Amino acid sequence: MLSKVYLILAFGILMYFAVLLGTQIQQTRNINKDLQILKSQKQLKSRSYQTSFQIANLYFQKGMYNEAIEEYSYCLEIWEKDDRLGLAFILNRIVLTYSILKEDDIALYYCKNALRVTPFSTQSLLSLNRLYDSVKLRKSL
Repeated sequence: MLSKVYLILAFGILMYFAVLLGTQIQQTRNINKDLQILKSQKQLKSRSYQTSFQIANLYFQKGMYNEAIEEYSYCLEIWEKDDRLGLAFILNRIVLTYSILKEDDIALYYCKNALRVTPFSTQSLLSLNRLYDSVKLRKSL
């Protein structure tokens, strides 16, 4: 009797992981499909900053950080210059991406630019603090 309970429990756990794996595979397929659609839009000469931003976010989600930085940088070029919050958000995404790549000096440069755009941005100030700590720690080693 006890062996049947263990067998049912083991089967339930296996089913849970199978469903979890299936969900993860489906999400990956959806991201890849979205990326292909956006890449086809990217081929157009006059793609919008929204399309570029979506492409950058998809690259970021897939761990393709260099491509994400390239797209975020393109967004900076074509983004509406009056949209200070949008520009600061993109700059903070670049900071985060360079931080993941362990390029703290470059991240620090973009963080300072984000603070020039929005001087009291909490996200930028937190990033600046973290980057200074990271650079100081690295130099002390």
